[in-house]
Amino acid sequence: MKFEDLIEYIGEFGTYQKIQFVLVCLPTIFTALHSLSWTFTAVDLPHRCRLPDVLDKTYWLSENISYQDVFNHTECDLSDNPRSSDCSYESCKYVESVSSCPNGYVFDFSQVKYSAINRWEIVCDRQFLKAVVQSTYYIGQLTGSIIFGILGDRIGRKKVFFMAILVQIVSGLGMIVAPSWQLFSIFRLGAGFAHPGIFMIAVVMGMELVGPSKRKIAPVITGMFFSFGEMILAIMAYFIRDYRVLQAAIAIPSMILISYWMLIPESARWLVSQKRYAEADKILQRAAKINKSRLPDRWWECIELSSQQKQSPGKLNLFDLVLIVYFFIDRIGRKPLLAGGYTVAAICMLSNLLIGDNIHWSIAFVQFLLAKTAITVVYDGIYTFTPELFPTAIRNTAMGICSMMARVGATFTSYISMWLVEKFGKIAMILPFASLALCSAVIIMVFLPETMGLELKETIDQVEGNVFSKQEIIPLSKQTEEDSKYSQLPN
Repeated sequence: MKFEDLIEYIGEFGTYQKIQFVLVCLPTIFTALHSLSWTFTAVDLPHRCRLPDVLDKTYWLSENISYQDVFNHTECDLSDNPRSSDCSYESCKYVESVSSCPNGYVFDFSQVKYSAINRWEIVCDRQFLKAVVQSTYYIGQLTGSIIFGILGDRIGRKKVFFMAILVQIVSGLGMIVAPSWQLFSIFRLGAGFAHPGIFMIAVVMGMELVGPSKRKIAPVITGMFFSFGEMILAIMAYFIRDYRVLQAAIAIPSMILISYWMLIPESARWLVSQKRYAEADKILQRAAKINKSRLPDRWWECIELSSQQKQSPGKLNLFDLVLIVYFFIDRIGRKPLLAGGYTVAAICMLSNLLIGDNIHWSIAFVQFLLAKTAITVVYDGIYTFTPELFPTAIRNTAMGICSMMARVGATFTSYISMWLVEKFGKIAMILPFASLALCSAVIIMVFLPETMGLELKETIDQVEGNVFSKQEIIPLSKQTEEDSKYSQLPN
């Protein structure tokens, strides 16, 4: 008997699994809020140099001052409306003899009440700090991916999930009161550190408690909750224009997640892989009761254990690794879906670069939507594909390593999109993004196996010796023993 057989007794996706899905997915909403909060926390404000006059406190100069003689102005028709947003002042210098802002800056607060940009003057020669702060989140994700990935296989999914929730709560509260951008960055790093411990574990726990035909639901539903969090953030940021209040609105409600220690059970599949059958039986029996089904008596005596699984799981380490999605991933397969998504995204980016800026906005908008949809398909699909490639014994570690590699790219992206693009134009972003997407498509199609329709593997032996077949080959003598065990199970 395998764990997949126990799932058939319980039900592939019964009431119990649905409840657990909702519970483990809810924290990903707060993860999404933290993930994109810097976009609104550090929203750019129109600014100019502060003049020596102590009364110079508002962005727009009084009409009796000839600002043409003081500031260089942006290209626009000054005769129409000198205070139009299209006619903003020169941002980082005034008059020809002064090439910087020795007296500090004056900001336009007509649209935003308070931003991290004006609080810490992240403008002009300090503008690179915006990318620095954003990159700390991805550095945190990189670190959290590997640490929580390993811990998830060593000490269990539940403990890691709760630890990440606590780190996220503390970091979120810290960002509200951080007095400097350096301390704010440390707390933001903490929020990034918690991200994979929450999102990744939610996917893994979801996939490990459902049957093969419902496995695709886990990453799709988790991604939906994450997207829902992004939409909530956009609405919150529209009405809340003070970044400290916005951070409070994100962090304080998340404190309710402390109750999760009592609500979320450990992954039964992981407990079985650790031979902790009594704990697993308690969870599975409860699941069976809620789903109005019944498990075989003393099922653990019939669990199939290979020689690899009989080793201590603690000996395994890193070297053992040497929307649309829902409807298509089980029809066309994981590989074509992922490779196709990467290719479409690359084509959209390159075509936008080749056409140039003299293009109707509707065409650019369609290119953006296609690229965004394609890469979202890849993001959801890869969270289905990756757990299926690795066995239970190291599944969380493998997810951590893969997530870590993604954060390496995200860290570089911070500097590319928030710094280099402003200096060299969009070519600095499109060329590396598109070329890496095409390389990823080729690697997936050439080097990775298709996992569509295959059961989740429990041990490394199964992965290395039986990747493509659905049923494990059992010697005739052993099969006789297995048949005798199955015959003792109740119907």
